[in-house]
Amino acid sequence: MKWKAKNDTCGVPGKGFIRGEDFSQEDENNIKARARSRGIDENIFFLQNGFVPVDNGQLEIVEEPKPKKKRGE
Repeated sequence: MKWKAKNDTCGVPGKGFIRGEDFSQEDENNIKARARSRGIDENIFFLQNGFVPVDNGQLEIVEEPKPKKKRGE
């Protein structure tokens, strides 16, 4: 999935804050690597850090249902 900065500036590992229009594929790859190193889902990491998907498709976040407790627990 391709991402773009939601605002005028965005934070990129190793570069600090840059203009959103200067965001490149290399920057996106660096952010993906940062998410993996922290054990966070890439999509969640991008959304939490002010990025939006480039394509107009919708991103759906699905949580796994919690197991039901048995009686007496």
